[in-house]
Amino acid sequence: QGNPSGFSIDLLSIISQYTGLQFKPKIADWNQILAEAKAGKIDLLPAIFESEERKKYLNYTQSYQSALSYIFIHESLNVKNLKDLDGKIIAIPKDFTLINEVKKDFPKLKIIETTNLMEAIQAIIERRADLIIETYSVMNYLINKNSITSIRPFKAMAFDETQDLKMAVRKDLPLLHSILKKTLAAIPAQEKKHLNEKWLSYQSLPEEQV
Repeated sequence: QGNPSGFSIDLLSIISQYTGLQFKPKIADWNQILAEAKAGKIDLLPAIFESEERKKYLNYTQSYQSALSYIFIHESLNVKNLKDLDGKIIAIPKDFTLINEVKKDFPKLKIIETTNLMEAIQAIIERRADLIIETYSVMNYLINKNSITSIRPFKAMAFDETQDLKMAVRKDLPLLHSILKKTLAAIPAQEKKHLNEKWLSYQSLPEEQV
C-alpha cells in the first residue's frame, strides 16, 4: 500500500527526532484500528477525536490541532441550505465520532455505513450517496490528490464547527502518554506552523466562509 504520509506521520517524525522513539505504522480500516487499540494490540493512535466511549481504553494528549468539520456534497445536488438536505443520503464510515450528532441534528438524513472514508467518497461519486461529513483539510487533500471533480464543499457543521485533534495511548502505557504530552508541548511554534501550511491549509474555502 506504499508508505503512509500525512500530518500525523510528519508529527510523529518530529517526535522521534526529539525523543528517539521509533514508530511502526499500521495501515488498516479505521474500525479495525480502533478494535485492535481496544484489544491492546496497538500502542498509539496519532490522530483521533476524543469520545466518551474511547476514553474507557485510551488516554489522550492535549489537542495539537483544531479541525473544521464540513459537509461535502455531490456537485449535482441543487441545495442552498441545511434544510435542503432533508431526505438525502449521507455516507458515514463505521465508528464515525459524530454519528450521534448527525442523527440528532439531521434526523431526516438517510444513513449508509461504509468500511472506510474512501469507500464513503466512492459512494458519492457513484451516486449511491449524496453527502459526507469530514474535516475540511482531510477532504480537501483527498479531493485534490485523487483529482475528484464531482464532490464539492457545501457548509460547515452547525453544531460542531471544529474538533480537537489529539493523540491517544493505551491506558497501560502511562510513560508513553507522558512523553508524548511533554514533547507535543515542547515542539517549537515554527515547526507546527510548517506542518499546518503543508497539510492543513484550507485551500479553496467557499467565499461565505472566508
